[in-house]
Amino acid sequence: MGTRAATFTAKIRNLNDYYQRTVNNIVPLPSGIDIANTLKYFQQTLLSVLKDVPSVKADSDTSHHRDSVRLSMFPNLNYQGLYHAIINIIDVVPLLQFGQYSLGQAIIQTLACLVQFLATELIDVLPYTVASMLAIFPNTLHKEITDLLCNNLLPLTLGDYETDEADEASYARLSTSAVIMMVLQYTDNGAYHSHLLECLMALKRDVAKDLLCVIAYGSGGPRAPAINLLFHYWPTLYCSMIDRKAVQYKFVAWKPITCQKDNCLNTDRNEAVKMCIDPACSIELGDRPPPLYICQECSEKVRAENPDYLADILLPMDYVSLKCENKNCMSLERTGHATCFSFECAGYNRNRPIRYCSACHEMRHSGGEASGEGGDEDDAGGGGGGGEQGKRHVFHATLPSLVDCGEELALYLVETIVSLMKEAQVEVRHRLDMLGEDREKQRPSMPQDADDSAEGEKSEERRLLSRYGIWLVVQLCAPSDSIPPETLGRLLAVIFQWYEATAYLPDDNIGTALESLKTEYIFKWVTAVRKVHFNVFVSCLLPDPPEYARVGGHWDTLATATTRIKDGLNRLFCLIPYDIISFEVWDYIMPYWLEGLQTIIPEDELPELKVLLCKTFDLELCPLPFSVEKMYNFVSVRFKNCPSPVQEQALEWLQLLSSLEIYLPMDSYNKYQTLAIMQTGVQATM
Repeated sequence: MGTRAATFTAKIRNLNDYYQRTVNNIVPLPSGIDIANTLKYFQQTLLSVLKDVPSVKADSDTSHHRDSVRLSMFPNLNYQGLYHAIINIIDVVPLLQFGQYSLGQAIIQTLACLVQFLATELIDVLPYTVASMLAIFPNTLHKEITDLLCNNLLPLTLGDYETDEADEASYARLSTSAVIMMVLQYTDNGAYHSHLLECLMALKRDVAKDLLCVIAYGSGGPRAPAINLLFHYWPTLYCSMIDRKAVQYKFVAWKPITCQKDNCLNTDRNEAVKMCIDPACSIELGDRPPPLYICQECSEKVRAENPDYLADILLPMDYVSLKCENKNCMSLERTGHATCFSFECAGYNRNRPIRYCSACHEMRHSGGEASGEGGDEDDAGGGGGGGEQGKRHVFHATLPSLVDCGEELALYLVETIVSLMKEAQVEVRHRLDMLGEDREKQRPSMPQDADDSAEGEKSEERRLLSRYGIWLVVQLCAPSDSIPPETLGRLLAVIFQWYEATAYLPDDNIGTALESLKTEYIFKWVTAVRKVHFNVFVSCLLPDPPEYARVGGHWDTLATATTRIKDGLNRLFCLIPYDIISFEVWDYIMPYWLEGLQTIIPEDELPELKVLLCKTFDLELCPLPFSVEKMYNFVSVRFKNCPSPVQEQALEWLQLLSSLEIYLPMDSYNKYQTLAIMQTGVQATM
């Protein structure tokens, strides 16, 4: 034992020496193959240790109070030192000139062996560490990295859902959203995405919250696959079946794990249906650390000797049913409400997660121990209700509305909508100059070369992501008095920004798809907000809106005051054709805008707003849904029984509009202006 411990420690020093030589560029520089050969020694040593200690149950028993008992069964080797040495080696993989694939593969295999010997605080960090390897390891290793995450680390770190530990906060649980983001960011293979998500959905309840966190705060790369996965596994978020069919997202189901037993004779149907968590059996049958995934035929042989070390595994979801999959369902409303990932329910669906309607879901998951309904966890679309035999099931129900969400989930939902709606904004170099150019000139120029064409297609795909934001608003954010004004105002402001960003899209498939949303869905929502929360509505249309309404557009840049006024007026102009600006709204906000033009914009910059203001106040082709008299009502009322300063202010507004060559219907205001001149002595020149 002393010799093995000394050799083990010496090999760790070799790894540290490789790291130092690579970082400091000391010759002779090691190759990836040199380091991989050293790691193979550790693999063989760790497997031999596991084989000599067959009584260790390599399941989810990794809590702190069991660490001392579990680790005391192993020989006294420097496992923690090996862990830190491997973490250092991971950082230098990109610096190696050759042998990166061999080294990456050796690191993955060594970590799979080492995880059994680590304390809980180190095991909890491993999912995040392994997921970060996707950014630096060759693409050919992405499958092995994903398999290590889904088949080994996540089941070990997230724990058994049937135990109380499933509710305890840990680094592994808190870092789940970061793991999802890195997998979606650094690999484009949809099978890896679905494998990771279904693995997580079988182990924890609030996966929807993790996805919303990725969409809301992650970079642009993971946002598209994350929102597609959210709508795929929660299909009731679509407003209609037509919307679901219109989405050009091709879901890729992950392939079932094949039997890992050496010399498996079942060559035709050898997909794994059980996993063996006995270390000795796993090493003997597959020469690998536990768990060992085996087919039905091989599992029968293992069951005879080790019945307590076999566990069921779920098969992939080829699709997500919109209807209840319970064959005995008697409900009249069979729309899918929840998906259960527990084996007791999955057994009725060929070991695949099963969809239940609300009635079947309530019947299957409301009894037994505390159902876990309510709270942030359950608000995220998952829960732990009692099932048969009092066991807790992990299921993912339909997402609750904004008013029924917990505080954390509500924040993620709102920021998810904001980030999706911002995707409709064109890039800075393609910003539409809508102040004096006709529409053909305002549209972004067509790309000329292949790179620009690819970039243009990617930009158009990103614009389509804003559809998901509209559907989330309509489905989950119905206007009500229970929604805080700040939250509702933030949603309303980003929707107004979306109207501006999509106002001048060409009449192609993308432009038509986004335009149809305005009349089919969002117009009803906006008018409902205008009716229920009028003060919030008009506050989002002011030149100097409240802090909660400063979302998107120029508010995300260091814009000048003139630019803010210009973009704000342009946004207002883009809303007018959709009958969003009613007479009451117009009459309320226009005094603020004219006063802003009078006091904020320098006189020499006013001509920049001429074309836009002329279009807005056009008398013959007025886009406003009310008469010319009502258009200028905010001016005329200031000549009726108002003090002289108020009348003088109205005259200054008229003078400002006249200076921009905006035709004014002066006949309607002659008597008020005459009265104002007599009272104030102001000399008006018309």
